[in-house]
Amino acid sequence: MSWLTAVLLVAAGTVATLLGLALTAVLSLLVRAAVVGLYRAVVRWTSIPRFAQSDNASR
Repeated sequence: MSWLTAVLLVAAGTVATLLGLALTAVLSLLVRAAVVGLYRAVVRWTSIPRFAQSDNASR
């Protein structure tokens, strides 16, 4: 294997890793938003006003 092939393989692996990390970050943000939305919907449906404002719950 020539050094150019090795460099290209390392570059391709690096790009694939960065794309995988970006995809993981996007998916985790989407899942987090869905979980928060579901939590707030359940709180509204069960009418527990103390937990309706999650920002104020920790204060």
